[in-house]
Amino acid sequence: MQREIEAQARAAAYMDLAVRNLRVLARAVIRSIELGDTVPASIVVALRQIASAAEGLGAELTGDTQDADSRQPLLVAVAAAATALQENGSLSVSAIVGQIRSTAADLLSALGDREQDARWAV
Repeated sequence: MQREIEAQARAAAYMDLAVRNLRVLARAVIRSIELGDTVPASIVVALRQIASAAEGLGAELTGDTQDADSRQPLLVAVAAAATALQENGSLSVSAIVGQIRSTAADLLSALGDREQDARWAV
């Protein structure tokens, strides 16, 4: 029981960081829209994968690991974000991609990866 509580407390700290990154991400998206910048469709793919990973993380933290695989969507999100940056290297798209990467790293850490491993994976 104590091990589960410690894992959830550790995850909560990284989830807090991920939420902060998502707020910055939302501002970056709004700014991109205001500038009329073309945001590649792969950003939408990345954001959907982040959402999928967040849902899976919730399941994993409650012990429902039957269908949970949160790592894979996070890695797909990072790959999709990299594709977006190749399509449009503007400052606004770069800001969005940076926040997707940071969010993915924090969620990987919430899943139990060491910070260094999560950053390397991203």
